[in-house]
Amino acid sequence: MSWFLSEIRASLKGCSSLSKVQMAVILSVLAICGSACSRIECWKFSNLSLEEQEVAFAHRAPNEQLDIALCGLNMEPSDYRFADEFVKGGEQNVPFLMQRLRKEKSETTQEHILSIFQTVAKEKLLKGKVDLYSELESVVDKMTFEPTKSRSRKHLEAIRSNL
Repeated sequence: MSWFLSEIRASLKGCSSLSKVQMAVILSVLAICGSACSRIECWKFSNLSLEEQEVAFAHRAPNEQLDIALCGLNMEPSDYRFADEFVKGGEQNVPFLMQRLRKEKSETTQEHILSIFQTVAKEKLLKGKVDLYSELESVVDKMTFEPTKSRSRKHLEAIRSNL
């Protein structure tokens, strides 16, 4: 919390008093809502009945389906239903998966994306995509938290064996 307050103070230097208040409100909302908003959406989705979830998932765009799949993977215990459903969308969902991996900062979420790639590979949807594998490997090489990196390497091994 003290880091957050110091960031707000640093952002407010040079602002007029009215804009300082506005800036503080905006930064506070962004900090609170950044990951919490997606968690709220995740919570709302998970509170639907199973039938409602299936219908809602089927009517979403692939990038939104991926958000739902990752939401399930972040639950305790992890829920793989929608990750598996996302994979059933076929090869045309691979670009959404790759795009999300490229912009993802959380190593835990990167690992979850790699687990989805592992399922994609097991379905033989990555045959011959060696360049994609190299990019996945590059993401894992940049990971810093060893337990996550180790699990991610296992996903890579499974992916490589199905190329």
